[in-house]
Amino acid sequence: MWRTNAVISMLVEDVAELRILEPPDTSPEERAAERPELEALTKARRRALLVSLVDWAAILVLLAFHSGPSSFLPFEASTNTVFTLGVLAVATHAGFRLGQARTYKTVTRACQDLWEREGD
Repeated sequence: MWRTNAVISMLVEDVAELRILEPPDTSPEERAAERPELEALTKARRRALLVSLVDWAAILVLLAFHSGPSSFLPFEASTNTVFTLGVLAVATHAGFRLGQARTYKTVTRACQDLWEREGD
């Protein structure tokens, strides 16, 4: 027997790693109409994209104010090495958050597909 709500809950909580916060006074009919899973996924995806955008803006600012034509990845202990490692760390975080946003979008599509098939 296929339990759509259990599968959707597992997708949101285990795959997307989001907690669904529900008001305690909602009935099952209101909950089904509101789809708190989609709301949580949408907010999380928007937040991930915003953080990624802020990361890329920070990288642009850092590169715009980088001093001089010195090498970008020097192999000695200097401030340029720390700068380069910092830029790489921010770029890695931006990539992680973009991947996270993609995962949220995929889980959202899977949940919507399950709800559409529930009537079949």
